[in-house]
Amino acid sequence: TSQGDHRLFVLRGLRGQGGVETFDVPFGTGPHLINFSRDGEYAYVSGMGNGRLLVVRADDRQVVSTLSFGTAGTHQAMPSPDGRTLLVAQIPTRRLIKVAADEASETWTPTGQELSFGAKSPICTIFRDDGLAYVSLLPSGIQAVDVATMTKVGDEIPTDGFVACGMVKERDGGGIMLASTGGGGHVYRLDFATGTLESRGTLGASDWHSFRMSPNGKLGLGTVPRGDEVRLIDLTRNPVTSVALP
Repeated sequence: TSQGDHRLFVLRGLRGQGGVETFDVPFGTGPHLINFSRDGEYAYVSGMGNGRLLVVRADDRQVVSTLSFGTAGTHQAMPSPDGRTLLVAQIPTRRLIKVAADEASETWTPTGQELSFGAKSPICTIFRDDGLAYVSLLPSGIQAVDVATMTKVGDEIPTDGFVACGMVKERDGGGIMLASTGGGGHVYRLDFATGTLESRGTLGASDWHSFRMSPNGKLGLGTVPRGDEVRLIDLTRNPVTSVALP
């Protein structure tokens, strides 16, 4: 996404060797995050600029549905494991919004079910395999959510600073690796079976934003905006360490 230029980019080929395609979305959208439907046929593009959610058909790049959730600040739309539900995080209005997805008929409909987090805003969502959702909050914390009833499950889990979209489910579905802004990148593991959050150490970067993880769970990657760098993290160590580069 290019949030400032209201464009999307498609890199072709494993390493971009097939070229880069660009296409515009409506001016003012401010596209921020993209998540794909389970089969990859639809891209859910959040609009930080105008508060809209664009559903883009991946094959022909056509916008097939536009949902509006406010004047600005629609941050992320995450599909459930079965693809029938989206949870949309709306920052200024502090709402987590449930949308019914029917990809066969290309219809996406707000259900009217929403969840508020008081003085905190939802940022990003990740699903457990059974459909329970975990939602990161601004300025801090994670909250488990029963998606069927759109109610909170248990108490908020405290974190050291806020977790951007830095939550990655482990391949075996046993938990989440994540990183918050505290300590210049505070790495945690959330165990699904127990619901407990284990600290795996801090990285001491100048600041922190996002986190991703390799499929084998051994390498983390995090962004340091003010330092203009990407950190590589050895997740096999406890506490974790930054990987030295040649």
